[in-house]
Amino acid sequence: MIVGLTSIIGITYFWVISKNWLYLEIFGCAVGLVSFVGTYFLIPESPKFLITMKRYDEARAAISYIAKMNGKPEFNQ
Repeated sequence: MIVGLTSIIGITYFWVISKNWLYLEIFGCAVGLVSFVGTYFLIPESPKFLITMKRYDEARAAISYIAKMNGKPEFNQ
């Protein structure tokens, strides 16, 4: 409901009040691109999911990566 209402308010604003939509569109595309890149290349798979799937080596690597990003010592087990 909130997403639909946001779209309706946005459409109404740019239809009636302002015609300067290009900068907002460029910003939205840039945020979407950063999210896409982060999702597929920078964020590791969930260690909980990997353990459930019995992919223990990948889970250890994901935990080590997360620990490194958080400034913690490497996971050694």
